Amino acid sequence: MTRNHPPVSPPRAFNPRRGKLVTRNYLDKLISEGVGSGERESYRPWLNIRSVPSRGRSSVIPGVRIARGHQCLSDCESAFLILIEFNPDVVDIREQFPLIDYDETFAIALQKKIEPALYVGTNVPYVFTTDFMLSIAEPGQDPSLVAISLKYKKEIDDASTDQKKRIFEKQEIEEEYWSRRGVRSKLCFYEDLPHTKIKNLTILRDYANLPLSIASDSNVRKVVVFLAEANPHDVANVSFRKLLRLISQNLYIDYKVVKDLFFYLVWHKKVKIDLDSNELNLSKPIKGLYVPSLGFSDNGRTSNGKFIHK
Repeated sequence: MTRNHPPVSPPRAFNPRRGKLVTRNYLDKLISEGVGSGERESYRPWLNIRSVPSRGRSSVIPGVRIARGHQCLSDCESAFLILIEFNPDVVDIREQFPLIDYDETFAIALQKKIEPALYVGTNVPYVFTTDFMLSIAEPGQDPSLVAISLKYKKEIDDASTDQKKRIFEKQEIEEEYWSRRGVRSKLCFYEDLPHTKIKNLTILRDYANLPLSIASDSNVRKVVVFLAEANPHDVANVSFRKLLRLISQNLYIDYKVVKDLFFYLVWHKKVKIDLDSNELNLSKPIKGLYVPSLGFSDNGRTSNGKFIHK
């Protein structure tokens, strides 16, 4: 075996007994305590923001789909989390998800003639983690799992030949491990993410869970119907701020409440706008505004999901 691979960083905070080596008993104790297992709110990530050095800014992000803090170890992970929270087909998000059978990953490495990763100073196989394990339930299909690995292209470009080799060896082990369990694997690069959309979603997600005093059925109905009946030419030629003021004046709802409701409706896809091309700006028009089928009537009128010209 070659010995010129970069060493695996020790999981410092993962062993609270500072200065002591990781042992199999320690790992098995964590597993028996439920670390790295569970679903939705009960899931316990294998790593947290104190476990390893971050790539950028590490943070605990309160979930708006799953009611717990998500342990994001990089800007890339934070951006990806915000993106997938907006996907209605994603029903569970588990970050820092372990390849819990560490003896199997060790065996896979040997089978592929890859130097196994060990905890520093020990012969204990390293517990690999997948950045995100997503549970996806698409309409008309059985629920499925997708293992997401996130990378920076720059990190790979700047790596030495041996470091690049090691990065893709680890990826190969992960893919083989999940393939044996019928789990799809996907490698995503930070540079390929839709960054304009993510910036817009970062704003919108703050309004995902409004109190009923604001997001009441009455308020939602009034704003949605107003937008459905608006002249699309007029909407495309007024600033976002003016549009909100017009809604406020016509519906006799406070401007701030209208603004909060608009973002809430876009997040929940009751109102759709172009989130990909331009960043949200109160001084500029909203592009691509569209109201899907409402599913309710208003004074005997129903929306067919198209703009109604006045």
